[in-house]
Amino acid sequence: MTDHLVFLEDVLREAAARASSVAGKQDARVKPGEPSQVVTAADLEIEQLLTDRIRTEYPGYGVLGEESGDGSVLARESG
Repeated sequence: MTDHLVFLEDVLREAAARASSVAGKQDARVKPGEPSQVVTAADLEIEQLLTDRIRTEYPGYGVLGEESGDGSVLARESG
């Protein structure tokens, strides 16, 4: 397996374990300004986990999350 695939498998297993541990324990809320979109604390926590792990492993990669989606999670381009 390539390094990318090893990393991907590892981080997805970690995210799945985190999701399983908080499933059903979080209250859903409507995203501000998007009344048809619901988000939980677990959604945000897992997105942050994935973003942090990607930034650590691949600091030059950009990351855009579904929940934050505002571009604030974009990593700097390597230069």
